[in-house]
Amino acid sequence: MSNYCILRISKIKSIQQMQAAYEHNYRLKEVPNEDPELEKFNHELITLNGKTYAEAFQDYIATIGYGPNGKQIRKNGILALELVLTFSKEAAKQIDISKWEHQNIEWILNTFPTPAEDGTNILSVVSHVSESVPHIHAVLCCVDPSNNLNASYFIDGPAKLHKLQNSYATAMKPLGLERGVPESSARHVDIRRFYGELNRALDVTIPEWTLSDSPESYQKKVKEDIKDRAAIYLRKEKEHEKELRESHDIHKNEIKKLEKQLSTAKRNVYRYKQKQEEFERAVGPINVVKKTVEIVRLLRVGLEDMDTDQANDFVEQMNQIIVRQRHKEREKEETEKKRQKSIFEKVQ
Repeated sequence: MSNYCILRISKIKSIQQMQAAYEHNYRLKEVPNEDPELEKFNHELITLNGKTYAEAFQDYIATIGYGPNGKQIRKNGILALELVLTFSKEAAKQIDISKWEHQNIEWILNTFPTPAEDGTNILSVVSHVSESVPHIHAVLCCVDPSNNLNASYFIDGPAKLHKLQNSYATAMKPLGLERGVPESSARHVDIRRFYGELNRALDVTIPEWTLSDSPESYQKKVKEDIKDRAAIYLRKEKEHEKELRESHDIHKNEIKKLEKQLSTAKRNVYRYKQKQEEFERAVGPINVVKKTVEIVRLLRVGLEDMDTDQANDFVEQMNQIIVRQRHKEREKEETEKKRQKSIFEKVQ
């Protein structure tokens, strides 16, 4: 059985990252795979006194000379470290959580000592027992004995990290925990990815071994199970591909329908323009026709108010005006024809 102690270290490089860690560690946002019934048992081992990580950090560095008129934090500097301290799931039943928490606090204080008399490198330590394996989140400033933010003093290079892992394993040894395999090829994965892989793994079952199974028959049984799972997977993939193709075909048909509607609209607009041009060639521009219609309407209204003789006289005068206008237009047309003929003869 593997009774390993586990220490993970991550760097906090911005106030935004510090705030995200605070919201997670103090359960201000939902955490996957947490048991709501056990959340009330989560507790602080070193308290923030009601502050956020960012507020506690800014208050602390102000005491060691950082600020607008003092020392400046490097743009790419590491502001703080977050330690996640836990153990392998197999060791959960044998661990006394109270003793384990006490050992962790003692190791943290000894390993990351307080450089300033009126401050502390440790901003907060929180114990979570509401998930499958209890663990501790410790957030601390990277202040060295010279009162400077200096993460390199604690974690720079493999040698220092190796020393930290050994130191932590030594502190946990009285609890029956041991260090993991040094320089193992195992790597820590993102917590969301870890939970996703865990949930997928819990959905997988393997064929049951029975007393009648020989190694060869059990191997065959496993292979058949794998084939069945592969067939199910391939069928789902084909169904998914079919859905994608159908969706694509629907999209293409919609595009064709819209293109057809657009083409019909363009033809209708073209026919309308042709009819408009034919109409204007026959009776003149539309705006002129509109004015003429309005004038005729007004004339009709005026004629209705006249007696018969007055109306006849008015109509006769209008006819004479129209006849004279037509004569003028004909004369103008004849003059234009003669001009065109003269130009043509000169060219000849």
